[in-house]
Amino acid sequence: MPPIDVAALIRSYADLHIVPLPFDFDGLCIDLKVPGRRPKVIVNSTRSDERVRFTLAHELGHLLIPWHVGSIVDRTAMERAEEDYDYWFLEAEANRFASELLMPSAWVSEIAAACDSPLEALSRVRVEARTSKQAATLKLIQCMPPNYVMAQTIDGIIVTSQSSPGTAADVPPKGSLLGSDPYPYATGRWRTSNYYWWSLAVRDAPVPRDAAGVWRQVLDQILEDCGVTDAEEKRALKASINGIVASVNNPTRRGSAGAIYAAGLQRLYARATDDPRIAALLKHPLRDEFLALRIAEFVARTS
Repeated sequence: MPPIDVAALIRSYADLHIVPLPFDFDGLCIDLKVPGRRPKVIVNSTRSDERVRFTLAHELGHLLIPWHVGSIVDRTAMERAEEDYDYWFLEAEANRFASELLMPSAWVSEIAAACDSPLEALSRVRVEARTSKQAATLKLIQCMPPNYVMAQTIDGIIVTSQSSPGTAADVPPKGSLLGSDPYPYATGRWRTSNYYWWSLAVRDAPVPRDAAGVWRQVLDQILEDCGVTDAEEKRALKASINGIVASVNNPTRRGSAGAIYAAGLQRLYARATDDPRIAALLKHPLRDEFLALRIAEFVARTS
């Protein structure tokens, strides 16, 4: 259980030196898997304590992953380029190893389930695992239940955004400006410094009986009320809306009508940014009835 004594683990496999370095990198491994030589790990002590711990775990990954060989310098101020693909592939593997070592997924998931908000869970993970806010945030979003989204900004520009597994909503794109709330239907919102969290709508959707095909009538009524009267336009829009909702049935349902509802709503809101007709549908008082009736058919087919 965290916190892990990473330095002690490294010393079982290599000589370890934690010293100040006058270069812009976090650490390096020398003589990885070289016959007859004991590997050496050098870590830059001028970084923060949390970053040193993550670097130690990262270097342990290089030591233990069989195909990480030779000598590897872990650079931090280098642009990713196509010619560096092999290097960054190894670095990503070592980062995943470090994250899982310091913050085991099962442990983080238990904390997430026991806390009332992502910020509470984040605080516990950071303190108990002794990791940075960034490392803990990226691990936590991967261990949250479906329908959570996280974004990190610098000067209002999104530099990182992820959603928890099983979330149908699109995440705010990297490099975009985080202006107005991207999730007006969110049921929870949290912010700490430059990190934003959203909990997206999940509810128990009603599933009417003997409702086969009724959703088409309700959708017709919604579109007429929204001013979509041209027959060809209505046909194309109905096909588009039905496709959006139907697309989330298999991968996200997991036996729950509420999960289909949440996923369908998320997808509709994502499309509404480019289609004002779908935005109007989402404001219509029959929206939930349409979704419930459509979900009823999904459930009936698998029951």
